[in-house]
Amino acid sequence: MKRFGISILFLLTAIAFTGCTPSEDQPPRSGASTASASPLPESGYKAAITMVSPVPQTMSAGETASVKAKVKNMGTVAWPALVPGARYRVALGNHWLDKNGKTVVLDDGRTDLPHDIKAGEEVELTLPIKAPKAPGDYILELDMVHEGLSWFTAHGSQIAKISIKVQ
Repeated sequence: MKRFGISILFLLTAIAFTGCTPSEDQPPRSGASTASASPLPESGYKAAITMVSPVPQTMSAGETASVKAKVKNMGTVAWPALVPGARYRVALGNHWLDKNGKTVVLDDGRTDLPHDIKAGEEVELTLPIKAPKAPGDYILELDMVHEGLSWFTAHGSQIAKISIKVQ
């Protein structure tokens, strides 16, 4: 009889917790992120990235710095921001290329969006960067990324490129 009572208690507890969890069929609450595991539609991977503050012309090998950029959602859907539990978000990131355009550092800095960015909306972001370890002439490339899914440039989106000498 004890086992039956314990089983009923666990069953009722499970039912109660299930009723308290939001359904995946419900639309997100106001202010909630739209982050999901699915790609954006092709028309969602469009951005305009412009530098706000002067970017360093030279950096020491391995030196860290920050660059400010304005990012505008030129697509047709909102970009999902990072929220607790969300895996696939849109962020600003960068790559380092050598003077011939070959990628030498694929993933360097990342900056999360402050909130979901609606189509046509623009935000200013500060991106931490770290210069490559070897001296040389490099191209710093800023691009939007749908984490775990795709870089926006792979869909024809605009990127920002800056030449930097690393000493």
